Amino acid sequence: MNMNMDMRNLFPIEEGKFNFMCHKGLPCFTKCCFNLNLILTPYDVLRIRKRLNIDSNTFIDTYADIDMEEYPPFPVLKLRMMDKDKRCPFLTKEGCSIYEDRPTACRLYPLARASTSTGKEVKERFFLIKEDHCLGLKENKQWEIKEWIRHEGVEEYDKFNFPWFEIVTSSDELLPAVKDNLFKNMKAFFMASYNLESFKKYILTDKFFKIYNVPEQYRNISEDTDVLSLSLEWIRFVLYGKKGNIIS
Repeated sequence: MNMNMDMRNLFPIEEGKFNFMCHKGLPCFTKCCFNLNLILTPYDVLRIRKRLNIDSNTFIDTYADIDMEEYPPFPVLKLRMMDKDKRCPFLTKEGCSIYEDRPTACRLYPLARASTSTGKEVKERFFLIKEDHCLGLKENKQWEIKEWIRHEGVEEYDKFNFPWFEIVTSSDELLPAVKDNLFKNMKAFFMASYNLESFKKYILTDKFFKIYNVPEQYRNISEDTDVLSLSLEWIRFVLYGKKGNIIS
């Protein structure tokens, strides 16, 4: 569940429908942008750092903290809150300064999503977040869950989120060799998830193509989304021994 919400604030969504609308006219506008415990997916980080025109190391050093408790033993990033009021670093008086590239959890709000992997697919459960400060839930606009996800652009994010969720929530056992050197392999997981520049340097070596059966065309990939697709397949193969569309 990406925002680590207080379970007491989570409620079933009756008939898959809920009322919500957020706008500047509400007195609570941006109150949901404080004191967050918001897990960042690799695609979240990619979108934000591209928006800010910074590299992965700069993003991590400036805007993120490493979390070891959400998906143990996997190290994941969560958004670092700023100042004494613990506000989101991208919050301004006008709202979100990176709105078009905001993280998945922000797009889903007021929904919370619990994702688990069965080994074959990612299963989802949605809950409605009811917080005292949120007046948007009293608005007349009604949504269905699928409609809200489309409206907020979550589907584009989930093309990359689901393969990652499949890795960090998998019920499968890590390979014995991975368990024997867990620290080293978790460093590799973190690098391939959140530092695409470093992963790209690795895949451009002849060593990578000698070890892994990857199409020759991937020697010259430049788009970050292509690098991320390869990195997610590589992580799954290294940790669980599972082949994919790229690594076979």
